[in-house]
Amino acid sequence: MNKLVRSDVYYPTVVSLKDSRSANGGNKAAAAARRFLFKNKRRIMLCACLIAIGAAFGVFAYIRMSAENKNAVFAYMQNYFSGSVLLGASPGEIFKAAFPPLIVTGIIVALGGILPPLLPFALARLIFKGFSMGFSAAFFIARYGLKGAAFALVSVVLCGALPLCASVWLLLECRAARGDTPPARGKKRLISWFALKPKACLKAAICLAVFAAAALVSALFDSVIGHGMMKSLYGIFSAF
Repeated sequence: MNKLVRSDVYYPTVVSLKDSRSANGGNKAAAAARRFLFKNKRRIMLCACLIAIGAAFGVFAYIRMSAENKNAVFAYMQNYFSGSVLLGASPGEIFKAAFPPLIVTGIIVALGGILPPLLPFALARLIFKGFSMGFSAAFFIARYGLKGAAFALVSVVLCGALPLCASVWLLLECRAARGDTPPARGKKRLISWFALKPKACLKAAICLAVFAAAALVSALFDSVIGHGMMKSLYGIFSAF
């Protein structure tokens, strides 16, 4: 009988309350992200297409730019790399140049999401963001060759991904806060577009505050980490 009894005693693993709460929080966040992507997959694809169109126009604009203007852009970037304070090479000046446009973008996108007549302005803002990213990538690759791909990765992808994704999220969340447009006609339909519920305005304001926090993080990254990485890459490439 004793042979049937195992001498090793196993105790069940108990997950602490703190760890279980953090795990549940992570699962809820991941589930919310999946629901957001699944519910808005067509709208996200539309925004991605608009950004890609803007990027293509940015590449085309750089290709068609005159040699004089290309040299002016190159002189600006040389000033950026050399550390001169004339054109914003200091982190403080880069932050001042980067943060206000992001806030303007957030306001335009939020208003375009919650007010249907202003939606084209929000979509145009996304196209313009794609244009600037495409133009920057085309400049770096055309001017610096394969080395420019590393510059484009830092300045366009790393520094631009967060505010771009936050802009798309803000637009879709404000659209969801607005809800369906009432089926009115004529002048009443235009008035109904601007008739907002307090709950929708509050949600849009909260989303705009979240976007502002993301814009602040992005501007700090761009002015400190991104600037340092760009100058480090330039110093490494200049040595060869």
